[in-house]
Amino acid sequence: MDELKVCAVRCHEDLCFKDGNVILVAEGICFRVHRGQLTRHSDVFRGMMSIPQPANAFSMDGCPIIVLHDRAQELAYMLKALYDGLYFADGVVVDFTVISAILRLSTKYFLGRLRRRASARLRPDWPSTLTEWDNRERVTPYGLYAAPILVIDLARELSLPSLLRAAFYDLSRCTPTRILQGSTVTPDGQRVFLSRTDLMLVFQGKEACQNFVSMVIPSELEGRRPTPWCLKVNDNESEVCRETFALVTYESMRAVSGLTSSRGDDPLFMLQCVIELQSRETGTSVAEKPAARGCEMCRDDLRATIQRARETIWDSIPGWFGINVMTLEDF
Repeated sequence: MDELKVCAVRCHEDLCFKDGNVILVAEGICFRVHRGQLTRHSDVFRGMMSIPQPANAFSMDGCPIIVLHDRAQELAYMLKALYDGLYFADGVVVDFTVISAILRLSTKYFLGRLRRRASARLRPDWPSTLTEWDNRERVTPYGLYAAPILVIDLARELSLPSLLRAAFYDLSRCTPTRILQGSTVTPDGQRVFLSRTDLMLVFQGKEACQNFVSMVIPSELEGRRPTPWCLKVNDNESEVCRETFALVTYESMRAVSGLTSSRGDDPLFMLQCVIELQSRETGTSVAEKPAARGCEMCRDDLRATIQRARETIWDSIPGWFGINVMTLEDF
């Protein structure tokens, strides 16, 4: 790096400390930081700074200069995390741009603690259990998380397979057109697209989810008989429970076909609605009216059956989407 280029750089407004003793340069921006802060956390920086420098090595204000081939903004995110830590407000969707940048550079520079902290923050948004997924869907409105294509891309790049189950399922809820369009990743409109392999996997998994639901409704709901413990048997009113199941089947088929919900491609959501149809005291659909509700024992039996179906879907996602179950733990 010649003197002209060094003089052309500008200092980062927040990360140029007067007592800093090393200068990092990325994309023409210099960061005057502390050698000890870098070497304490990073094996790469520790090794880099242990190499003796020649007498004519270029420096600025007595500080050695290290030129990095990283994006300046991503380097700023990483350095701020080292100095200030990673803090997130509860219930606020994390800025995926910041976290992904920190993950990339913490992986590159072997910042193990920072990588673990950043990846741990992503897991509640992209969970590995159905209970955590349901909590995510209740806490934050649908569609406010990072684009799943970006998450899949990040997980593939940085060996974070624990994110893939939720990300693939989330993407499968989109229309084929949206999946093919990719996702915008930068303000200038640059787009990220799935690889051909992952594109085939998401369509394969999407089809498997739809096939499963179309099989569950007829097998578990259509023609369903009251449970042997039906509370209405002694009152000769068990037909009410049978009629209730028929109404639930009707409402479910309408939901799957997209007539009553725009989320017909979301089988976990749709089956949760089936459970809630017999849990609400009031509602607008036929199956939500108290007069059409089965007895408590039949409702409990139905809820348990549908919840088992939801658990089967969640457990089947790795196989349906071609995710290697042996690599679901992050490296």
